[in-house]
Amino acid sequence: MKPTRYINAVDYLEGIVENKSRKRRINNAVRTIRKFIAKLPQGEKPQAIACCGLSGLLLGTAIADRLGLDLIVVRKKDDKSTHSSIVVEGVAAGSYIIVDDLIFTGKTMKYIIESIDIHLCEYSLCVGAYLHHVNKQHPKPLPMLSGEKVRREYGYRG
Repeated sequence: MKPTRYINAVDYLEGIVENKSRKRRINNAVRTIRKFIAKLPQGEKPQAIACCGLSGLLLGTAIADRLGLDLIVVRKKDDKSTHSSIVVEGVAAGSYIIVDDLIFTGKTMKYIIESIDIHLCEYSLCVGAYLHHVNKQHPKPLPMLSGEKVRREYGYRG
């Protein structure tokens, strides 16, 4: 068995911390998101990428840069590891795409939508989500989810 090169990397970060894997993952995300954006009606074109947590921020920042979009950062619930008490930071965009790993139930996507609505701008619309997690059970990232599906399955209903 080949020893791992990662130090304290959980499986969902392995493809992000290594330079070659991270570049491939970012390139795949940018390609997929560009195709998705091209099919959206003009009024739903995203102005930002929204992300939460370490894996979201590591990829979300690079993806936003490559797509020329602003960034919305949502802090994890009850995150005491930061000097800031602000829940959401970024640009109050009219629409955004979530970049998430969808490890378990989708609670993070619901939390991102809810937090942006409450703390940043209530008129902002989630137009889609790119789900980037890759592991042995899911060797390829899940496809893009439409904004309608994200709002229906994970959206804030407050």
